[in-house]
Amino acid sequence: MALVLDDDDPIAVGYWQAVARYIDARLQSANLAYGFCQASPLSDRAEMQRIAAARTSFHIRPHETTSLKPKLAVLGVGFWVSKALFQMVGGINKELRTNEDTDFYLKLLSAGARCHHTPSQGAVIFQGDHGTAAANSTTKHYGPAQRARYFKQIVDTQAEILATDSKAEV
Repeated sequence: MALVLDDDDPIAVGYWQAVARYIDARLQSANLAYGFCQASPLSDRAEMQRIAAARTSFHIRPHETTSLKPKLAVLGVGFWVSKALFQMVGGINKELRTNEDTDFYLKLLSAGARCHHTPSQGAVIFQGDHGTAAANSTTKHYGPAQRARYFKQIVDTQAEILATDSKAEV
């Protein structure tokens, strides 16, 4: 399994171990599973460290909804996926410069992967001034027309899975 976090986002003590225990105890095959945890955005780094260091009990569970939205998240929220599943779906589309995480989640779901969620705080997301222009959001580096082209590419390639959710109007 791989756990994905941004380099400035601390993971809660015990979260990764809880994911590993959950996979070992509950999943026949981790190859078709992925998940993420609850994550809160903060700008106070000391508070982030305090929250991450607090002992928490993690209760991971599968999403039982047919709706797509609860099964999608950004890749930096304590996201985990098996290496085999990552490779099976072809990884993250390197051609996309925005919304590549949405495309990736849709590919996982199209492959039959089951989403699992941890409602407790497993990661703390830094939200604040990173101090350099280079650290600004990648999305903001592209104009609306380019972002629309990337999004259209996602809609076109993921139309089949999007059609499974009546709220995903394309």
